[in-house]
Order: sequence, then C-alpha cells, then structure tokens
Amino acid sequence: MTKLNTLRKVSAVALSFAMALSTLVVAPSTEAAKKVVLAKKKITISVGKTMTVNIKNVKKNQVKKITVKSKKVAVATAKAKGKIALKVTGKKAGATKATVELKLKKKISGKKKYKLTLKVTVKAVENKTTSPQPTATPETPQSNPSSSPAPKEVISKRNGFSIREISDDLFDRMKAGNTYKDDCVVPREDLRYIMALHKDKDGNTHQGEMVVHKLIAEDVLDILEKLYDANYPIERMVLPDNYMADDEIMMRDNNSSCFNFRFISHTTRISKHGLGMAVDINTLYNPYYKIVTNTDGSQEEVIEPATGKPYLDRTQDFDYKINKGDLCYKLFIEKGFEWGGDWTDRKDYQHFELPSSITEKYSEEYSKAK
Repeated sequence: MTKLNTLRKVSAVALSFAMALSTLVVAPSTEAAKKVVLAKKKITISVGKTMTVNIKNVKKNQVKKITVKSKKVAVATAKAKGKIALKVTGKKAGATKATVELKLKKKISGKKKYKLTLKVTVKAVENKTTSPQPTATPETPQSNPSSSPAPKEVISKRNGFSIREISDDLFDRMKAGNTYKDDCVVPREDLRYIMALHKDKDGNTHQGEMVVHKLIAEDVLDILEKLYDANYPIERMVLPDNYMADDEIMMRDNNSSCFNFRFISHTTRISKHGLGMAVDINTLYNPYYKIVTNTDGSQEEVIEPATGKPYLDRTQDFDYKINKGDLCYKLFIEKGFEWGGDWTDRKDYQHFELPSSITEKYSEEYSKAK
C-alpha cells in the first residue's frame, strides 16, 4: 500500500506539473491582439466630408513608410501624440476601397509589412444653393471655405472674390491641418485668406480658397479673377490643411495652393511657400522635376508628384497644362513673379514665386523674431 500510495502521489504531482506546463504552452497568445489593424473596416461619408480612422497597435516611430492608394476619396495620414490615423475625405459618390500599406522598422506580430483595406461608401450631397451666381463646392476634403464671421479687414471686388484677415475659426483649422505648425514664425497678422471663383476644364464653377502673404494678396486675387473671366481652367483650389499639409497627396489631387509653413531643409531659412509668397497651380499636370546626384555618383530622378511623370513631356497637349506665354504665365510674370518652368537646374512647372531679393528679407526678419 505504501508503494501504491507513493506512486499515486508521484502520479498526482506529475499530472499537476503536466497540466501546469500544458496551460503555459497552450495559453492563448496575446500576440494576435497586437496585430496592426484599422479601428474601422467600413465607413460611410458624404462628398466633401472627412472622417478619421485610427490605425491600432502601432506608433508613428515604429513606421518606416506609409503608402495609400484610393479612388473617389482623398486619404491623408495624420500623426499626433505618437499615434497614426487616416483622414478620409469623400471626393466622388460611390463605393470604393482605400488600401494602406505600412512598412515597419521592426516586426509587429511577426510582420514587417501590413496591407490594410478600408471599405468606403461616399454619398452625394445635393446642391441647395439658390444664388444665380454658380459657386459649386470643390470636391476635395472639407471643401467649404471657412464660414466664420468676417474679420475686420475685408476687401471684396465682387461676388465670389474677396480678401480677409485670418479669423479665429480659420486659424484653428490651419493649426489642426498642419499648415500653421507649432514652429511657424510667420505672424498670423501677415497672412490673408483669399476666396476666388475658378472653373474646371468642363466649365463648372467652384468657390476656391487660398491663404497667402498679405504682400501678394491683392495681386493674386487680381490674377485669379482674370483667369476666371477668361475661362482658364483650375481644377481644384482648397487649403493644404484638407490634406494634413501633405504635399504629395495634395499635388496628386491637382490642388492649387500657396501657404504651407516649413523651413528649407537643414537651415533656418523659411521656404517661399512657408512665407506664403509662392503659388502652385494645377500641380498634377505641371510637376516638379530634378535629376539628383547621389554620394556614390549615381543619379536618380525626383518627380513630384510621382503620378505627374506622364506630364513631363511638355511637347504634348493636355488639360490644365501651363505653357510659357499662356495667360496664367503672363499674369504672374506681370506681377513680378518668377516661373519654375524657366529654371535650368530643375523644372517646377506648377510654381510661381516672388524673387529671393524680396523673400529673403522677410525670412531673415521672421527668423530673428523667433
């Protein structure tokens, strides 16, 4: 009996140990909970409206690269407080998908790459405008210009064309949309909000908006008014804040704009767009191009936006193209702007800017005041 009891005790101990070991081995892994996923797999939005969709279980410092592909919606990535989110905005009515590809610095749940798919239904919005003056809403994110009460200074030439100071609501929008960044040294008081009508290639009229430096505000409004009267096509004109100030996404959407604060890389000099003294028109069809020589002697092409490559052949005819000598070119040159299409070391066919002899003075002044 003693041996039998001893065997029973040993067996019981062994069984308990085996069960404990089994529990450790087969216990559900928490790894699956750490997979990178979208907080929502399906959303419904209206044309011109924006919805935020968070990307769960990953922080911005873990991500090496984000690529977004979509139709009928504009998608920008927003990074705040260490988290990553998608800003999804309806462009055209219909059902579509947005594909997000993430390349990570280190593996999460055994993966270094994730492909996430968001199903989106975009609803059309009825135009309830009864005014005889057509002011169709642009099709891009948050496309209604700021509706806050008019600030003190308002210059209005005619219906649809005006210049005003930056209102509190608009300033909040610019800070949230990242054009007026935390390190921005350009005073709010030196910026102006332009509203101007523009027509697309099909003759549809849209109410456009643009933030510029006060130095060029009246000149730019005059140019945009003359382009509108001449039916010169501009497809889209909304603030870069609608794209979280992401130049590549904005240019792919053929958006025309001006102010987007930034310093020139590795300097304390403010870029001309950062000053609000450079204007880009019809960006997709008038891309930036440069050949860069790397440290190893190899060369590569830089094209911005990347989807603008088919429009580098300036011998071809296509809609929204800026030609040297056309009305857009002439109007900007007459106001003292320089055209990036005239540069020899690179080409920036969308770009009109004030000369450096003017902008450098402002850049130095603002940087010193910081």
